[in-house]
Amino acid sequence: MGPDKVPASAQESDAESLVYRSVRKRIVDGEYPGGTHLSTESLASSLGVSRTPVRGALRRLQAEGLVELHVNRGAFVASWTRTDVDEVFNLRVLLEGHACEHAAMRIGPEAIARMQALCASMDGVAAASAAGRSDKLTALNEEFHRLILQECGQPRLANIVKTLVDLSMVMRTFAAYSREELMRSMDHHRELVAAFRSHDPGWAGSVMRSHLSAAHQVTLRSQFIADDTRAATPRTPTGIAKATGSFKRS
Repeated sequence: MGPDKVPASAQESDAESLVYRSVRKRIVDGEYPGGTHLSTESLASSLGVSRTPVRGALRRLQAEGLVELHVNRGAFVASWTRTDVDEVFNLRVLLEGHACEHAAMRIGPEAIARMQALCASMDGVAAASAAGRSDKLTALNEEFHRLILQECGQPRLANIVKTLVDLSMVMRTFAAYSREELMRSMDHHRELVAAFRSHDPGWAGSVMRSHLSAAHQVTLRSQFIADDTRAATPRTPTGIAKATGSFKRS
């Protein structure tokens, strides 16, 4: 094998990662809602890869709870039931509250300053008109929670919680918040910053658990959550972007 040759297995692994990241982003961003049919052939053609890495990527997404694989029917974006929502938020209350307690004991001034800035940005977005507000708040909120995980010093815990946070992002919860609920969420963020500044783990963990419990109730009320008895209507993804760079079909 010459020095410029990339092993076929490495090419396939790179292709699988490309498909995984592309499809995952579209699910988390809400571009592929629950029930969307993910055609192996269409994804392979659109992303310039063979079907083998697409199948591998879909299995990875299934393991994360984002995709459902059905024999003789194919792959579908997972639809959410009340039981699913309860499970995700109950785990987040338990684990993210624990992460907050660890973060409070070791967080540094730079991270606290960044959280303070994020709070100010979220306050500004929340006070603005509703147009585009949900997506902006979601991005800022995601960074706020990600900073806590970075500061907790527990990498395995952080990875588990990150998956749960991403599952929550699929639900696009901010679109369902009332004005009062939105202001309460912003208050929780500011109180978390105060708890971190005081390096008080009990305070930080308690605020995070209250914050997530409130988000849990809003999510249950959200129109985006399917009833347990309602079957998802299959949809076909449209407008999938051509991936940057392509992989030779095997």
